[in-house]
Amino acid sequence: MKKLLPYFISFFLIVFVLGVFFFVLNVIRKKEAGPVVLRYVGLWDPEVINPLKLEYQKNHPEIIVEYEQKDISRYFPFLTSALNSESPPDLFWWHNSWGPVVKGALAAIPGDVYGSVEFEKTFYPITKNDLNLNGAYRGIPLEIDGLALLYNKNLLAAKGFKAPPADLISLKNNYAPILTTLDSQERVTVGGIALGSVNNVEHFSEIIGLFMLQNKVEFVRGGQNILAVNKTLDGRNLAADALAVYVSFLSKDKVWSSALPPSLEAFASGKVAMIYLPAYRIAELETLLASKNLRLNYGVAAAPQLIQSDPVSWGSYWVNGVSSKSEHQRQAWDFARFLSEKESLRKIFSIETKLRNIGRAYPRVDMADELRNDSKLGPYVSQAPYAQGWYLNSGTGDAVLNDKIIEVFARRVGENTSSNSQTGTISTIAEEIQPILQGVGLAPAGVKK
Repeated sequence: MKKLLPYFISFFLIVFVLGVFFFVLNVIRKKEAGPVVLRYVGLWDPEVINPLKLEYQKNHPEIIVEYEQKDISRYFPFLTSALNSESPPDLFWWHNSWGPVVKGALAAIPGDVYGSVEFEKTFYPITKNDLNLNGAYRGIPLEIDGLALLYNKNLLAAKGFKAPPADLISLKNNYAPILTTLDSQERVTVGGIALGSVNNVEHFSEIIGLFMLQNKVEFVRGGQNILAVNKTLDGRNLAADALAVYVSFLSKDKVWSSALPPSLEAFASGKVAMIYLPAYRIAELETLLASKNLRLNYGVAAAPQLIQSDPVSWGSYWVNGVSSKSEHQRQAWDFARFLSEKESLRKIFSIETKLRNIGRAYPRVDMADELRNDSKLGPYVSQAPYAQGWYLNSGTGDAVLNDKIIEVFARRVGENTSSNSQTGTISTIAEEIQPILQGVGLAPAGVKK
């Protein structure tokens, strides 16, 4: 043992020296590498994200966040091109309806950032369908939005209405006809509600989608396009019935006219009593009122529902995602988690409200009470628990899914504005959207007739 002792000492000295050497080398390498730089692209004004970015960097000095704001009109082609490149952004916004198009480029949320149980408890149920892709959650919601009913309080009060309609039957048979004003030639001068046409009803596609979902229409099931085969017990097509109700406001009830200005402008100028609108457009309404020096006493209410049926609202929202090619996925998800925390969302809301007169409704279920009594956003939050959606979202600029399907609806509904059976229209639409659905892998099995 005495003879071996010098060898043991030499061995441990060598191991110690090598350990110190590699430790110092690792420190030097880290120093040379510098901080991790996260490239983040989205639609926020830099004024919104910069305070949050600086706060995060203060607590994470090893990370630098470089944010770049993009124009919504060119965002989708930029993003899809960037995600397919060798150097995509680490963190980016994507719309909840883009999942089928971008899912191959999305990293999964690590379990220690948001486990499935925590995720589903934190965010609204609609996210289970939209954001769970290829067996994992791949996006953290930034907001919740949809469709609510905006109404002119003065016009309603003048006709004896103390509150907006809560159900579709009252809306169609009572409110809309009474609130409509005609001239001596039976032309609509003030519409009861902006519904029925596709050329001057903004967000007509989401409204039609909402009517169909409220009527329990399924669009795709088991990999098949089943839009044309949703039937009632007596054989009527549910989608055709919903579409017939939509066009009847124009063709049969005559509570709206294609000759009136676009619905948002008509509402601002008092030429229509009620419109459906997503929350993000309210800022545009306020800007329009201010630019034209108009006064409008309006309210916001939850979307009217079918009587004796489970409530259904429309859901549309933006999400933070991380590229599967990013070398800094863990850091990007950590920053995304930070942005989704209550305090961060409150700060973002406060800044956006100062900039746009309205913030984004919180995406978290446990923050609903904070906006419940908000006169503008409260209705959107109240109906978020039963929000649903489909690929009929206008304004996303995606060019390959929503936009293409909306083009089909606009063309075919515009050709047949009769309030009679819309079964033929629905069959044609089902056939024409099949290649679109097939192109993104949503309904590869074909159209069921």
